[in-house]
Amino acid sequence: MAYVDYKDVLEATNKGLDIIVMYYPDAAEALSRRDKKFKARGSEKTASASIRLKNGSYHVTDFGGDQKERNAIGVCMLETNKEFGEAVQYLASIFKVKGSSTWAEIKPEWTTRPLKKDEQPKDYEVEPKEFTTEELASLGPKVTAQNCKDFNLVSVKQFTYCKADVASITGSTADYPIFAFDYPEWSKIYQPLSYDKSYRFRFLGEKPKRFMYGLDLLKKAYKKQKQKHEEDYEAEIIDKLPDSRIDYVFIVSGGSDGLNMRSFGYYPVWFNSESEKLNFQEYLELKKYAKEIIYVPDLDASGLKHGLEISLKYLDVRIMMLPHYLTLRKDKRGNSCKDFKDFVTHFYKKNDDASFNSRLNKIVDNAIPAQFWTESYTKAGKKYHFRNTQFYNFLKLNGFGRIKDDYTKDGYHFVHVDGNVVRKVLPVEIEHFVHQFLKERQAPIALRDLVYAQQLSVTRLNKLDTFNIEFSSADKDHQYMFFENAVLQISKDDIKLQKRGELDKYIWESKMLKHNIYLQDKQFEIKKDKNGNEDIIIHNKENMFLNYLTNASRIHWRKELEESLDNLKPSDREAYLKAHKFNIAGPNLTAEEIYEQKLHLINKIYALGYMLHTFKSPQKPWAVYAMDNKLADIGESHGGSGKSVFQKGIQQLLLKNHYIPGRDPKKTSDDFITHGITPDTDYVLVDDCHQHLDYGFFFSWITGDLEVNNKNGLRFVIPFDEVPKMCFSSNYPPNNLDPSLARRLLYIVFSDYYHFNLEEEYKESRSVSDDFDGKSLFKDFDEHQWNSYYNFLAECVSFFLSREEKVNPPMANVTMRNLLSEMGAAFKDWADVYFQKTNVTNQLLYLDKAFVKDVAFESLKQKTGAKFSAYKFKKRLHAYAKYNEWEFNPADTEGMQKDGRIMQKVDGELREMCYIKTTNAKASEAIKKASDNTNNSKDEIDNDLPF
Repeated sequence: MAYVDYKDVLEATNKGLDIIVMYYPDAAEALSRRDKKFKARGSEKTASASIRLKNGSYHVTDFGGDQKERNAIGVCMLETNKEFGEAVQYLASIFKVKGSSTWAEIKPEWTTRPLKKDEQPKDYEVEPKEFTTEELASLGPKVTAQNCKDFNLVSVKQFTYCKADVASITGSTADYPIFAFDYPEWSKIYQPLSYDKSYRFRFLGEKPKRFMYGLDLLKKAYKKQKQKHEEDYEAEIIDKLPDSRIDYVFIVSGGSDGLNMRSFGYYPVWFNSESEKLNFQEYLELKKYAKEIIYVPDLDASGLKHGLEISLKYLDVRIMMLPHYLTLRKDKRGNSCKDFKDFVTHFYKKNDDASFNSRLNKIVDNAIPAQFWTESYTKAGKKYHFRNTQFYNFLKLNGFGRIKDDYTKDGYHFVHVDGNVVRKVLPVEIEHFVHQFLKERQAPIALRDLVYAQQLSVTRLNKLDTFNIEFSSADKDHQYMFFENAVLQISKDDIKLQKRGELDKYIWESKMLKHNIYLQDKQFEIKKDKNGNEDIIIHNKENMFLNYLTNASRIHWRKELEESLDNLKPSDREAYLKAHKFNIAGPNLTAEEIYEQKLHLINKIYALGYMLHTFKSPQKPWAVYAMDNKLADIGESHGGSGKSVFQKGIQQLLLKNHYIPGRDPKKTSDDFITHGITPDTDYVLVDDCHQHLDYGFFFSWITGDLEVNNKNGLRFVIPFDEVPKMCFSSNYPPNNLDPSLARRLLYIVFSDYYHFNLEEEYKESRSVSDDFDGKSLFKDFDEHQWNSYYNFLAECVSFFLSREEKVNPPMANVTMRNLLSEMGAAFKDWADVYFQKTNVTNQLLYLDKAFVKDVAFESLKQKTGAKFSAYKFKKRLHAYAKYNEWEFNPADTEGMQKDGRIMQKVDGELREMCYIKTTNAKASEAIKKASDNTNNSKDEIDNDLPF
């Protein structure tokens, strides 16, 4: 059995909706309801189940059942008692998903032969045949052979095309129909079932530069009607001939739509390509033969864009909008339905012809032009009439509407949508747009006066359409970056440049990046070598931000750039520094040191990708924690290592961020710490965190919903999916981490290559700008650097999407710093002395043997005044042992209990013991250290031994 990816099943079933509807028919209609409720059981009196789009697929929660939320495959498992794998295969076979037993690519018959004597390259021949019932049905449920003949469409038995030395013959089969719009000088072949879209249409002969299908039919109908009117005309009875023009001509997107429109008696026209637009001469010609022009756009971004352009160029052209619920259906290729043929295919029923005709007539009647006034003629001259319905349609066509927002006091915004970009507007801006529109079109003063008198108040504009826009710039497998000229579509496999307005993705204008993006060559490549070790190759050596990240990852820089060069001549030293200014793998380092530095760089790239992928995955509920690599004494911090530049790098892309100053350890007690956070917030930065900041306070922010308390009294809860990602930055390691929170931190570690030289610890101070001739990152970027920077970030996201596992930095120093933080300075000072105590024979008293926990704890309290619990004391003992690479409470210790405690009798009493086991080498080091301290220094912390 072939492998079927469950994601392919969801993709082929309209994000799982078709599966859900198969089990719960009422679910499809629920999407149009405000509460999204439907009946999961026919016996229900009240709808108790709900549906929503979550993480890129539809999910159902049955509140009348077990109240668990399930995606479509989970629904199938529930209703059929199948296991996950069974359900995937079962659904794949039903919906003919690639890889299932029912899926197979249908192909035509294809042969070749040598050219005949009278044949030349580019010659062709189309051999027609009679339409079969099945072929007509595939074109549309009402399409007839006569409808096809109206447009010179023939069923093809086979067509032959002559190449340089061979003739290619493609033949239809019962399962693979071929059609052709066959004209004397050319033929347009149509293979509707071609799996490869590029072969679906092809031209034979001389392709016309411009051709309007259906125009000849319209002309014939007009001439026929005009002739009839002239024959019936009686001057004595009728003052003038009636208007002989056809009532409507419909501009559709292609031949399939045209045939189906014709099957209902209408007159359609279309062009060779959907991108071809009606020009003025063609507009005048259509007006000559039809009273009204109606444009029928497809319900995708491109179709709606063309509809808008047509309606605003020709104000009297009516726009016929197909019902939006059509997009909830899927065609046979798994794409959302969008055009007139889809509409007929899904909703026309032969036994209920009248009902569909009634529905279609209503849609035609409600086709509205952008022109929001009508004209009439009186004895006093032309008079204008304001049309409210057409006016609101005009504003909608121009992108004006309302968006619901439960997180604001008013509950909505007036907005303007331009392609993928949404901007909040004031009523006065909408009014200004209308008047400016008429002014630029040189509208008559009388018309402009009429519109000025309308007073477009907030109350009146509240009647604007509400746009149901989902501001989703990411899903599980993609990220979209919006620029002034285009949109970057990023996946694990590639980065594509998409035109603005042709993706069903939206972003607030305030988040659009003010740059004209273009794609560049790959800047880096990360892969695993034959041993499974990570490796990175940097291709772009001129990217300032990538160069900064490289140097911020050079944790062995002092060995490479100072110690190894100290004995060189100044000229040789300068040559090395220049040649390896931004080299993560300098030749003065060992292979192990180079590998460690590369891991640090790869980790930073991964963390950037994680932060910039704005999709929230329950499987990856992490917060980034930026810290220094350099080990320092407890309570000591360094800074200046470039962490803030990393954060600024994120802020250049995630423009709406929430800043929390972490230097105040009591900040978590602020009732309004969440003030200003909304689902629109891109990320939260807790910066310069205090040594004793309560990180546990933020656990629910990372893993669950977020309750927001604003200063204006507005309170709401942001669901996990929309809670912004978090980043901490500190000169200290996190203290007192709960293990569950520790697992949710994605560390990034910065070398001290960039540093302040406050106490003459270094030979110099070095800032990031020093590496770039005084230029600041971002502030001093030119257009090329900005483009290189954005391309690099896109590659970071692509790398993140390509990895399922978490990419941590080398954790040695991170672990050491965390252990130091967990112990605390007072405890470590006490332990360093306590565990060096020896007896008269210089044997250690408390290492490599059991000791009474309470006695040691009492010693700590007496010497330091510690007030924490015995449990925390034991945790610190564990951290101290781990810090010294010793083992705490070995499993084979005498008296080890199931709960991990060591219980032994001391002086006839059962006491809890602790045991720290060292290696022989470590033990000897501890003894030597204890001996040195005994002989050379006075013990000011503990001098209570009786000898």
